[in-house]
Amino acid sequence: MKNSKLKKWSKRLLLTFGMVFLTLFVWANWEESTITEKLPTINLVTFDLSSLKDENSFALIQEEFNSKKGVTACAVNSKSKLVTFTFYPDVTSKEELLDDLQSLGGKSVCMKIFPSKAGCPVQGTKDFFGKIKESLKFR
Repeated sequence: MKNSKLKKWSKRLLLTFGMVFLTLFVWANWEESTITEKLPTINLVTFDLSSLKDENSFALIQEEFNSKKGVTACAVNSKSKLVTFTFYPDVTSKEELLDDLQSLGGKSVCMKIFPSKAGCPVQGTKDFFGKIKESLKFR
């Protein structure tokens, strides 16, 4: 008797999970991807340049990194002594950028970590379902 009830519940559970997966799969592939969804992802990183004293170093960094392969943008702020890069992670990495900055004379250049802020829980839920949609999309 217990064995038949267990089989019945396991079939229902399996059917429910199957329907949920099928629903999510259809939802993820319902509409075609937008142009921005098809673009490769970029990363953002900021470095602290407070060890650099020479104003020419900031201009050199701007010039050097704007032409570096994989870097999409380089913004140097000489007043706050920060440099921010957007880059393709499959072409270059944070560590390579840091090594290149240190080779230009900033031996104590380090990555700038900003404190995390409390965010809206709706955005977290939206991101969660966006990741599910992206992983199930085959278009």
